[in-house]
Amino acid sequence: MKKSFLRFLALCLCLALLPLTAGAETEHTVTFVLNGGTMDSPLQQKVADGETITWPSPSPVKEGYRFVGWFCDAAETTRYGSTTPVTQDITLYARWTRYLLVRACTLDELNKGGQIRASWTASWGGCDTDWTRAIGAFVKTGEVVTIVAQADEGYTFKGWSYSQSLDDIFTTSSSYTFTFPDQPTFEFRALFVSPPTITTQPSDATVNEGSKAIFKVVASDADSYQWQYKDAGGSWTNSGYTSAKTATLSFTAKASMSGRQYQCLVTNSAGTTTSNAATLTVNSKPVITTQPSNATVTEGNKATFKVVASGTGLSYQWQYKDAGGSWTNSGYSSAKTATLSFTAKADMNGRQYQCLVTNSAGTATSNAATLTVNVAKPTITAQPTNATVTAGNKATFKVTASGTGLTYQWQYKDAGGSWTNSGYSSAKTATLSFPTKANMNGRQYQCLVTNSAGTTTSSAATLTVNAAKPTITTQPTNATVTAGNKATFTVAASGTGLSYQWQYKDAGGSWTNSGYSSAKTATLTFTAKAEMNGRQYRCKVTNSAGTTTSSAVTLTVNSKPAITSQPSSATVTAGNKATFKVTATGASSYQWQYKDEGGSWTDSGYSSAKTATLSFPTKASMNGRQYRCKVTNSVGTATSSTATLTVK
Repeated sequence: MKKSFLRFLALCLCLALLPLTAGAETEHTVTFVLNGGTMDSPLQQKVADGETITWPSPSPVKEGYRFVGWFCDAAETTRYGSTTPVTQDITLYARWTRYLLVRACTLDELNKGGQIRASWTASWGGCDTDWTRAIGAFVKTGEVVTIVAQADEGYTFKGWSYSQSLDDIFTTSSSYTFTFPDQPTFEFRALFVSPPTITTQPSDATVNEGSKAIFKVVASDADSYQWQYKDAGGSWTNSGYTSAKTATLSFTAKASMSGRQYQCLVTNSAGTTTSNAATLTVNSKPVITTQPSNATVTEGNKATFKVVASGTGLSYQWQYKDAGGSWTNSGYSSAKTATLSFTAKADMNGRQYQCLVTNSAGTATSNAATLTVNVAKPTITAQPTNATVTAGNKATFKVTASGTGLTYQWQYKDAGGSWTNSGYSSAKTATLSFPTKANMNGRQYQCLVTNSAGTTTSSAATLTVNAAKPTITTQPTNATVTAGNKATFTVAASGTGLSYQWQYKDAGGSWTNSGYSSAKTATLTFTAKAEMNGRQYRCKVTNSAGTTTSSAVTLTVNSKPAITSQPSSATVTAGNKATFKVTATGASSYQWQYKDEGGSWTDSGYSSAKTATLSFPTKASMNGRQYRCKVTNSVGTATSSTATLTVK
């Protein structure tokens, strides 16, 4: 009986626990073994039964190795599937390996020129690739690898290189076997070459005799160069210049080489390519066939020198030289032609002339020819012209003359008078300049131009002098007055026949002629009123030549203060603040006063008693006290009405 009861209790306990255990979720532990690597993610991960692993990101790293993936066994033979569900606790092992990179290439392009293949054997994954242009594969350190190269049609295999620059060919055998070293990446490049390709042909050259001639070829895949030359009717011959075995042929040109052709043979292990032929043109220096001759002319006439030269592309530059001087380029417009022509002057007598004849090949200098110039009487080339000026301004008369040793004398003549030498300091120069006066109006001026050959008199020019517009010499100044007093503005001006008109303008208004009796004189005087404050005044001074307006000045009118808002009586509870306020225009200071019944007005001592608003705490004893404010400025004082304080 006791055993049956115990069985019953055990059954009940199992039934009671059944709901608690039936729904519990099973989790498995995934452990990551890094095999010497590191990673940011935890080394263990909890995964619900039947779910997949959340793979560590980023992947683990190990210096000098590439990460292959996660494997199920320590021997790293079986890769764990990325979507395999987890059904038990597992340990995953990181596998690390090295990387083999093999490329086919030419000197200027990858994956071109031929194909490659590689083979090796490993317990966890051997390889025998197809023919391709680039191979990238994981290989274990110590594996024996064979790489083979095969050239495309038109290309030749040149060798294997470790570097991108292809300057370290270590074997020319198309098949190479090696043991994979202990390093992350081992890279090979199979270099294939084709006969050189000329990308830039040599160009024709035109040079001057004695200058450098240069021919240049640009080619890809070139190992060597040989320049050749050929004269008309001849055959191609190897050039012996030191630069003839480089891409750029350079040498000093001679006249006898003109018309010679040049070509370049560009060679590599795959063959030779011949460039186009380029022609050399050599320019020769000019040769003077007719020299310039001496010339004799009269001052003021044309002198001419001429040179004849043979050659191509000729330019000319005539030069001159005085006795004891040096050769200087002539600035005449004809100085750059074969014939120099210009107007001769007396000071050119004995001057020598030569011509430099130039082309791209050099310069030939002519013989020197001498110019003889006979003196001539002065010739006036520009006559003085009439002048019209305003009195007080400068009048100017000018004469231009050709000749040597010239002197000048200006003369003047009034109506009905005779010619008289001018005494101004400029009267003995080509330009007469002087200040004018009204009485000079109608006066005529001429100039006598003289040298050793004689005197030439200019035509006469007439001076017209107009009256001058007024000039204000003293401007009116701003004025500040008290309302009811006189305001005065004064202007000073120079000129003849002056008249005056004073004007005024209020803010925002326009200028209006003043009607005061003094408004037509140099000094405007009137009685100032308060409403004139800020008004501007100016004076227009006029004569027959025009009107000049003075600068504008401002009138400031000071007025006695005006109270616009009186203080009001106030009723407050004892202990509270009482406030009295006055509003006034033109105020510069305030003084509040108080008076008790039967007493006299006394200045308040509160800090606010000198402001427009009096404010203070009240006492019962102040009940019935009166307050007023005296508002003052520089003109006078205005007293407010009285306000009464009632204190409850």
